[in-house]
Amino acid sequence: MAFWPVIDPDIPSHPYCRKCLDREKLKAITTIFGVKEGRDIFDAWNNKKQ
Repeated sequence: MAFWPVIDPDIPSHPYCRKCLDREKLKAITTIFGVKEGRDIFDAWNNKKQ
């Protein structure tokens, strides 16, 4: 379980399981960078963690 987001104090932080947390992160990243670039960034980030 993780609490996310932790970037903006005005957005409430909620506990998420790993699967839900990854889904929320991917939605945020693709909203910011677009679908293709966001997916590439997300995949690279996950590959570094493994």
